[in-house]
Amino acid sequence: MLDEAYAEHAERSQSAQDQTEAEQRAATEAQEVRQLREQLIREHPELAAYAQRRI
Repeated sequence: MLDEAYAEHAERSQSAQDQTEAEQRAATEAQEVRQLREQLIREHPELAAYAQRRI
């Protein structure tokens, strides 16, 4: 029974860690998208309206 509890705890800990890592990846990707959008607007102001609509 103790082994089962330990295994369940380990599984939940791994799931929480996986979720945290996924959230961190999503935040990093969102930041990269914002930076690329800003760069696009700086380099191609004629596309600003399109870039703003795609937010």
